[in-house]
Amino acid sequence: MISKSGQPWKEVGWNGIRLSVPRSWEAGRVGERYMLLEHEGFPVLELKWNIIKRKFSTEKHFKRLRADYQKQQAGYEISPWKVPEEWYDLFQSHDLTGFQWEGNLFAGKGLIIFCKDCQCATLLQFYERRYIPNETLNSSYQRDILSSFQDHTANGSFLWSVFDVRITLPKHFRLLRHVFSPGAFEFMFETGAYRISLHRWSPASVILIETSLQDFAEKLFSFKSNRLMSEIVEGFQTVELESLPSHSLWVKWRQKFHKEPEFKWARVWHVSDANRILAVKAESDKPLDVDSLHSICSDYVIV
Repeated sequence: MISKSGQPWKEVGWNGIRLSVPRSWEAGRVGERYMLLEHEGFPVLELKWNIIKRKFSTEKHFKRLRADYQKQQAGYEISPWKVPEEWYDLFQSHDLTGFQWEGNLFAGKGLIIFCKDCQCATLLQFYERRYIPNETLNSSYQRDILSSFQDHTANGSFLWSVFDVRITLPKHFRLLRHVFSPGAFEFMFETGAYRISLHRWSPASVILIETSLQDFAEKLFSFKSNRLMSEIVEGFQTVELESLPSHSLWVKWRQKFHKEPEFKWARVWHVSDANRILAVKAESDKPLDVDSLHSICSDYVIV
C-alpha cells in the first residue's frame, strides 16, 4: 500500500476503528478501545474511542479533557487548535474539535471526532518529540492518515489488524480478551452461543524442532478429539481436530458439572514462508458451523 505522499503504508484496525499508517509504525499498546502506535520506540499516534448513547458535544469534551490534563499531567499545556479547512471535507458526517498540547518531552495536535451516524466518539492525537524534528506532524502524513480513518463500515464488519496478523470479522464478534506476549498472540471473541479464539506463534522453526505440528496441536488444545485430520489445506500443512458430544452418561455429567462446552473444534496451520503458526479454536454447547469456521481460517493471515 502506497500513501498519497508516496510512502509504503499499511492498514491497521482494532474493534471498530481502521486507518492507514506508515509501515514502520507498530502498535505499542492496545486496549479494548485504545491503540498507541509507535515509531522507533516513541509514540506517534494515539486513539481512544467509544460508542456514546447520549448527547455528545466535542467542545464540552475538550473542556473536560483540558481539566483532566491540568490535574493529572504535570507540565502539560493544552489549548484549542483550529482544524484546517480541508480536513472538514474528510469528516462530512462528523463533528470535530481540534486541540494542541505541549509537555516536557512531547508536543502534539489532535482531534475529538464524533460520528453522527454511528455515535462513535474518538480522541485522536499525533505525537512529536520536542526539539527533534520528524514527519509525525507533517501535514501530508496527517491528511493521508485522516483520509483513511473509519469508525464504522457499510458491511458491518470489523478489521482486526495489528503487528503481523490480519482478519475481518462480523461486528457481533465481541472481544473478550487479547494477549500479546513474545512469540505468542491470542484474541478471544464471543458470538451468540459460542466462543472463538485466534492464535499466532513465532518462530515456527524453533517450535517444530522437537515436535510435529500434529503433536503441537493436540498438546496445545488438549481436548479428546473424535476426528483428526492432517493434510495440506490452501497450501499450508494443517491439522484439524474436532470433539463431539459423548453418549456416556458419566462424561455428560462431568461436562455439565465443570461447565465444559460439548462441541469443540480447532485448526492449526504452518505458514512456513512467514515462519509462523496460526490457529483458530471454537467451543459451544450447540453444534458448530464448521464451514463458517473454515471461512474464518481462510481470512486469518500473516501480513
